[in-house]
Amino acid sequence: MQIDPQHKSLTYTNLGFFSEYFGNSEQASNYYRRALGIDSTLTEPYINIANIYDSEGKVDSAIVFVKRAVQLDPKNVFARRNYAAYMYEKGDTLKAIQEYHKAIQLDPEYPDSYFNLGEIYSEQGKYSEALRSFQKATQVSPNLVAAYVAQARINSLLGHTDKAYELLNEHVNEIKKEDPLSPFSWKGGTGLASFVLKSDEFQKLRTDPRWPDLRKKLVQNDHQFMGLVLLISFVLLIMMVLLFRKYRVKTKKFIKTLFRQKHIISRES
Repeated sequence: MQIDPQHKSLTYTNLGFFSEYFGNSEQASNYYRRALGIDSTLTEPYINIANIYDSEGKVDSAIVFVKRAVQLDPKNVFARRNYAAYMYEKGDTLKAIQEYHKAIQLDPEYPDSYFNLGEIYSEQGKYSEALRSFQKATQVSPNLVAAYVAQARINSLLGHTDKAYELLNEHVNEIKKEDPLSPFSWKGGTGLASFVLKSDEFQKLRTDPRWPDLRKKLVQNDHQFMGLVLLISFVLLIMMVLLFRKYRVKTKKFIKTLFRQKHIISRES
């Protein structure tokens, strides 16, 4: 029975996906290349190989493969987004901006593209463009807390402290709940509340007479969060101590039994 080449290439692609999911990037890459060896018009293997290269810090190689995916399917939004991200990593912000705009045209409801575009504009000092991008991100995704913080940051930099305060105060509860490990949480791996408290980009906002009240709300959350972390850590420590004591007794008994058996065996021999 002859296997359809298309099914075979898709099988290799799926095997590559599962290998990558379970952390075997080298095997995943081999499967993706096998898929391309059967059908070089598939876009997904090119995109996934590019992702692997990027995760290894080989952005030039990542760009080569993702560009091929874009050439094969110019309307593939995943390829466009990744291409934009890799070009930004490479330092070609102009190309990154162009690709993010193309990605937005293909999928105008995806907030990450607007957010990342806003970050690029912000780094370039194009605050008006950055603000529009962050606002668009919250329009398509009202729960994207980081985009509200980004808007507040830009307003603070522009000296619009009223608007910056309004945004942070309105969303302070969501900001306090933001997961520090979220990809939208912020540079340096800190939570959004800590970012607002520590970043120099909110310096102008700190001159606002309402800042102490806002700071108190954010600090209160930090203290509560740290208190919860300490409490959980203490409970886990107690559990570990109790488990250690329990199994330590069993271990002692086992060792005594083991030596007794060895003694019996040596005596019999």
